[in-house]
Amino acid sequence: MVHRLLAGLTLPALLLPFLLWPVDASAQTGPIVSRDTVSPPSPDLSVPSSKAASRTGSVAAWAPPPATPMITPVRLPRTVRPLPFATAPARNDGIHWGRFAGVTTTLAAGYTGIYLFEKSQWWDGPGAGFTFDSHLNYARNFDKISHLYAGEVQALINARLLEWSGVPQPRAALWGAVTSLAAQTHVEIHDGYSARWGFDWYDQAANTVGATWFYLHDRIPAMRRFDLRWSYYPSNAWLDNLDDRQQEGTMFADDYSGHSYWVSMQVYDLLPGAAGQIWPDFLQVSVGASLHDWTDDTWSRKGPDRGPDPDAYVAYYVSLDLDWRKIIPRNTWLGRSTGDLLNRFHLPFPAIRVYPNPGLHLVFVGQK
Repeated sequence: MVHRLLAGLTLPALLLPFLLWPVDASAQTGPIVSRDTVSPPSPDLSVPSSKAASRTGSVAAWAPPPATPMITPVRLPRTVRPLPFATAPARNDGIHWGRFAGVTTTLAAGYTGIYLFEKSQWWDGPGAGFTFDSHLNYARNFDKISHLYAGEVQALINARLLEWSGVPQPRAALWGAVTSLAAQTHVEIHDGYSARWGFDWYDQAANTVGATWFYLHDRIPAMRRFDLRWSYYPSNAWLDNLDDRQQEGTMFADDYSGHSYWVSMQVYDLLPGAAGQIWPDFLQVSVGASLHDWTDDTWSRKGPDRGPDPDAYVAYYVSLDLDWRKIIPRNTWLGRSTGDLLNRFHLPFPAIRVYPNPGLHLVFVGQK
């Protein structure tokens, strides 16, 4: 739905001012460096041969000179700042509290603005008791895929912003997933109290899968071989009734006939022999699906009458994608975050339509 996509795509624009803040490299405190104490050499306790026994039978005793410790001072590199003596231990979590306050404040303001927009568009009617309205027939379940995709993108954006503020990556990934799921659950609960909608368990399951997918994708290297992508091109049904759709409160995110969802995979390290060396590491293979001839004439209905369209069908494609993580350098936070975000979108590429009506699209932009 529209609110899932808006939450994922509007927050970067809100946070651009914070990206310009300089990083204080001198604030990072290095380890405590102590002086090295060099142990004195072990004295030779053996008796010199020149000290032979005297005629009286006494032996001349030999004693080593007293050992004096040799202390060598160690110069600290300019990049290491020693801690002052007798002070409280420095924080080692690296959080930039000014950035952290800016990120959390902006996220709260962004989600509040989205909630007010949704309230005026979706929940402006009379309230009702909490109800359930779970169904799997709406838009051939492309609505559920959109929930999953939006949950993953929101989690990615939230996590990368927390990383920028200094939160360690594992913790940022966890809280990115948690905040994304919390925001989408909040929407589902409001739907449950709406007279028009209801709490949809399938929507909530898709929200949970999306947030979980991001966390596993971010923490398990093997899962980063795959990327979930989205592309959009306005459908004829949407353009022909654009004024009516806008008056009804729907937006392009509800134009599921214009949506295509893809799963891309890197293949260069899976190909045998010379093929793996020739294949560019930045080129992925994608498998996608798009919804055709679906008209959103039942979106405002509740219950089993919402969503069925006997003329609608799903088509499947094979295409290519760019792996931006292999193109954009990842040695900075901005480069890594940009590559990760771009990997969530499918660009116009040649595509083979596998089913139904197999064929070739020289440039796939949408269902037209």
